[in-house]
Amino acid sequence: MNRRGQSTLEYALILGAILIALVGLATTIIAPAVTNSMTTSAGAMTGATGKLQSELGLGKEGTR
Repeated sequence: MNRRGQSTLEYALILGAILIALVGLATTIIAPAVTNSMTTSAGAMTGATGKLQSELGLGKEGTR
């Protein structure tokens, strides 16, 4: 194996290790924040839907 090919392989392995570390970091830090945001949004939409239904006099099935 020549030196140039070996150096390219070493850089590729280092890049792969960095990418794996970034994915792991994203999973542990970003995922809980996204989950929390989605839960908050879902709760707000549920509350707004219930308020609208009660203001319009609608039941759960959407009938008067």
